[in-house]
Amino acid sequence: MSEDELYFSEHSNLLPETPTSSSNDFTYETGQEDLEREYIYDYEYQQSEYIIYEEEQQQFEEIPYIIPKPTKKVVWKRPKGYNHEVTRLIKRKAVDEDDEEPPPLDFHGIEPSTTTANEDDSPPPSKKPNNQVTDKSVVNFYLQDIRKRSETFKPKKAKENNDDDIFERLEQAGNCVDIQNRQCIHPTCNRRFISIEVLAYHISYAHQHYSTKRSGTQICLVCGKPFSTGQGKLSHMTSAHKELANEHGRLCLLQGPNPIVF
Repeated sequence: MSEDELYFSEHSNLLPETPTSSSNDFTYETGQEDLEREYIYDYEYQQSEYIIYEEEQQQFEEIPYIIPKPTKKVVWKRPKGYNHEVTRLIKRKAVDEDDEEPPPLDFHGIEPSTTTANEDDSPPPSKKPNNQVTDKSVVNFYLQDIRKRSETFKPKKAKENNDDDIFERLEQAGNCVDIQNRQCIHPTCNRRFISIEVLAYHISYAHQHYSTKRSGTQICLVCGKPFSTGQGKLSHMTSAHKELANEHGRLCLLQGPNPIVF
C-alpha cells in the first residue's frame, strides 16, 4: 500500500461514499456510469416530490363544501319585571343621565351689577315710544293743514234719481209695465208697488229678459247705468240700491209666493 492509501484507510471518515458495486463497474475514462447514477438519484428525488404534491392536492380537493347555516332570528327580550305594553317608540336621549356633565365655561364678559331685593320685587318699567315733537312750529303747521282740509272737504252726494228719467226708461222696457197703476203686468207676476223706483227695481231685477232699445246691454232702470253682463247689473243693484232691494223683497213676500221669472 502506498502512503496515500494508508492515510485514507486510517482516516476513513474523510473518504467519499462509494457505491456498493464493484470497482470494475466504474470507468474513470468516460465517467458515463457515474453520470447515469447521479441522474437516477435526481430523478427519484424529483419524482418523490411530485408524488407528495399530488397527494396534498388530492387531500385538498376531497374537503367537502360547507354550506353556511342561516342566522337565527333576533328577538328582543323584555327585562324581568317589565309588564307594560309598548305603545310608542321611546326616543333615546343623546346623553345618558349617568354620564358626567361637561365642565362649565368661563365667563369672559362684563358681570352685571348687583341689585337689591327691593329692585327685584318691583315690576319692570313700561316702555313708551319716544315720538314727542319738541318743535312747536312743526306741530302748529300740521294742525293748520288738518283744519284747512276738514273745512274744504265736501263729501260726494249720491245722484238723485229723477222720476221723469225713470218713466222714460220704463217705457223703453217693453209692454210689461203699467206705469199709471205701478204694476208689473207679466202673466206670472202681476205685483203692485207704491213707488215708481221700486217698480223700476223690480223690472230690472226680476225680469231681465226685457231689454232696452240698445241690444246687447243691460241697463239699471233705477239709475240708468249700463252693464255688459247681467251678473254685473245684479251685483250693482244689490250694493248701490240696498234700500230699494229691502223694500222690494218685503212687498214681494206680502203679495204671495209667485215665482220671479228671470
